Amino acid sequence: MSGSHYKVSPEQLDRLAKEWQAQAERLERVAAKVDALSGKFRTAEIETLITGGVLSTGIVLAAEQAAQDAGQSAAATAKAMHQDAAGIRHCADNYREAEEHAGKQLPGGGHHTPPKSPGKPGGSGGHHGGGHQGGSGGHDGGGSGGHHPMPSSPNPHGKIPMSDVDYSGAGSWKSGRAACEDYVNQALDTMGIKDPQARANWMRGLLTMTQRESSYNDSHWLVNKTDSNAWGPTQADGAPLHSSRGPWQCIPDTFAAYHQPGTSTKIYDPVASACASMNYMMARYHVSPDGHDLAAKVAQANPNHGPQGY
Repeated sequence: MSGSHYKVSPEQLDRLAKEWQAQAERLERVAAKVDALSGKFRTAEIETLITGGVLSTGIVLAAEQAAQDAGQSAAATAKAMHQDAAGIRHCADNYREAEEHAGKQLPGGGHHTPPKSPGKPGGSGGHHGGGHQGGSGGHDGGGSGGHHPMPSSPNPHGKIPMSDVDYSGAGSWKSGRAACEDYVNQALDTMGIKDPQARANWMRGLLTMTQRESSYNDSHWLVNKTDSNAWGPTQADGAPLHSSRGPWQCIPDTFAAYHQPGTSTKIYDPVASACASMNYMMARYHVSPDGHDLAAKVAQANPNHGPQGY
């Protein structure tokens, strides 16, 4: 971005999101270490000390509980930081779109033309929660090497006004891995992806994501009312307007912007959510339509990488 329209550039926000994401990952590692430590309080040696009267059971239990609480607190904070980073990236995207629009209105045109691609929804914030969230080098550009040309903007025929997003139906779709496999297959059919290898690429990545984002569309994890996206007027589902929702935790803003033609406007509809998420990742992270680079560009879709917002 040229910086001619805003005092803070999308690139600065990208760097902030990247730094925030790195801190979240470090905190996750700390949480894992503390969690491992909490399991070492009831060793045979400790039990011997308790039996011998050297240590009291109360002290050991208190230490064990303190470690467990610390680990849980660190893990929760790390998750919130991932979601915050996704929110920052989403703001950067909005800045880019706003500057592009402003540039077109100025004499001589705009200075910044962000790379875009077909329509997809949010993620944690993107979403996605969480978020929707960042891959390994995805948010700073880098496409698929030019093998799969991308549309110049998100699907213009699929984009819907946010006022058209339907918040009904939460929990009415089946949950579980098998159900989510079916939803992904339907989404791939809708997106016109027929190549077996491409379908396998997307299937692997999207299943990894929905496991992490909503525990395979589990009704307990379909809406996030506590992260940084959870603000705005309360909607029909009882959650704030911008909350991450659905099996892939799209925020309504992204779901609407990357809505896929032919799918429902219900944000909890797994097929509509999957299609929107795919469109978003192709646009935001330049994931190839055949999905061969999905895991490399979106860490949340990589089963060999720790959970991370997208």
